[in-house]
Amino acid sequence: MPVEQVSNKGAVTQVGNPRMMLYVPTSGSQNRHTAIIVLSGGGYASEQLGKEGTPAAQWLAEQGFSVFNTIYRLPAEGWTHKTVAWADAQQAVRLARSLATTYGYQRVGVMGFSAGGHIAGMIATHSQIDDRHSSIGRMNDQRDTAQSLSTRPDFVVMLYPIVSMLPPDNRSHSYKVLLSNWQTTQPNHNTKPITLHQTQAAYSVETAVTPSTPPMFIAHAIDDPIAPVAKSQTLYCKLQQAGVPSTLQLYASGGHGWGMGKANTPTQGWQQAFLDWFEALPKQ
Repeated sequence: MPVEQVSNKGAVTQVGNPRMMLYVPTSGSQNRHTAIIVLSGGGYASEQLGKEGTPAAQWLAEQGFSVFNTIYRLPAEGWTHKTVAWADAQQAVRLARSLATTYGYQRVGVMGFSAGGHIAGMIATHSQIDDRHSSIGRMNDQRDTAQSLSTRPDFVVMLYPIVSMLPPDNRSHSYKVLLSNWQTTQPNHNTKPITLHQTQAAYSVETAVTPSTPPMFIAHAIDDPIAPVAKSQTLYCKLQQAGVPSTLQLYASGGHGWGMGKANTPTQGWQQAFLDWFEALPKQ
């Protein structure tokens, strides 16, 4: 197992022990009876907990949410399956559901930043991801009791997300990690070869939107140099066409990686926009 590394800015690498860190609603806050799994970004090569996951978890707890700040395995670090991060996120949803009675919440949402947004979108739209290899919860009995529970989030928050692996503009670091070494495969003699285009589509959020896709909140700066805003716009159009409750917050400036909001840019407004959107969701 690799020895986990944490930089002085809180970036995590060499993840061998995926896990969830619980934040309960802050004393005195309005309990929203909702859990949110937080997934930091980092291009599938690191996890930026210092500027994304941890401050987001702290803020959400102050707003009355139960929060699971989740550290997932990174496909850039040599795991056999490129989908290990998605598997860990699905298992996190299951475990959060198994703890709902203990911590007093009814809904489980997922919030993801950048590549974490891609993970959130993938588990919301691709229920067939194989998560048997996830080790989250393996050290206790919670994993076994959670296996029958749904991995579908009740809502998803995607902040400056990587949305699609399809061209054009699909050369993000996330793409390089997931698909740069891709080769045409022949699964067995009874099936056709899987092409690069088919794999790109399968690794894209917008290609699998259906009317049953959970509600989505998307926020993106139009000057983002890493995650093309056009991909978020395409996803939003697909959600609207499918009748999925969704919103797309577009900001004139802010770039990429703004976490809780970049100073002196409109991205500082995403937190209130999210709370307003969340409050307007149908109650379960």
